[in-house]
Amino acid sequence: MKTLNEENPRLKSERSDLQKALAKQTKTAEALSASYETLKKESSEFLALKASHEKVSKELAARTQRQGELEEQVKDLQNTRTLRLWCGGC
Repeated sequence: MKTLNEENPRLKSERSDLQKALAKQTKTAEALSASYETLKKESSEFLALKASHEKVSKELAARTQRQGELEEQVKDLQNTRTLRLWCGGC
């Protein structure tokens, strides 16, 4: 059986190693926590931006459709005007 004098230095060394490992794990946990908080913040900003993008895309589609309709109306009016001018000359 080992004497206390032999066991004490080994236990002190083991304690020191465990304290170093704990400090390293604590530092890693703090870094992970900070990364997680950043991710949460940026994710919420991304989701808000995505919702805004979808809204603007829908508005653009509606306006593009309306533009097409107006262009057709202009063509029809031009054709009607040309026809009236042509018939007026008959």
